[in-house]
Amino acid sequence: MTADAQKILIIEDQREFAELLQLRLDANGYAGEIALGGQQGLQKAAELQPDLILLDIMMPGMNGLEVLRQLQADELTRDIPVVMLTAKTDAKVVFEARRLGSKGFLAKPCQPADLLREVRQRIRR
Repeated sequence: MTADAQKILIIEDQREFAELLQLRLDANGYAGEIALGGQQGLQKAAELQPDLILLDIMMPGMNGLEVLRQLQADELTRDIPVVMLTAKTDAKVVFEARRLGSKGFLAKPCQPADLLREVRQRIRR
């Protein structure tokens, strides 16, 4: 990973899954950063200004839709593309996430090729 590697923030409540994503991203030249939960995710998004956010939908406390709502409402983070991570694809949740500004979806657990394809679609190298 180079110093100018594109930053990808992973907002996820399951540490092991987040670390797997981070390893995969780092191995492919990106700089993966982890935030455990919504509140930490909002803070890191504003601080790091990542090139992309991978955001889990189902988290305790503040769920991914609320995090997305707050990211979109904040001038510092509203232009960062967000890809939702979800274990189940409920049509209402997908519709709401798209309405709030999500740029894509990845089903959990995601295959490495799917992850990298989605990342490459959302940010330019």
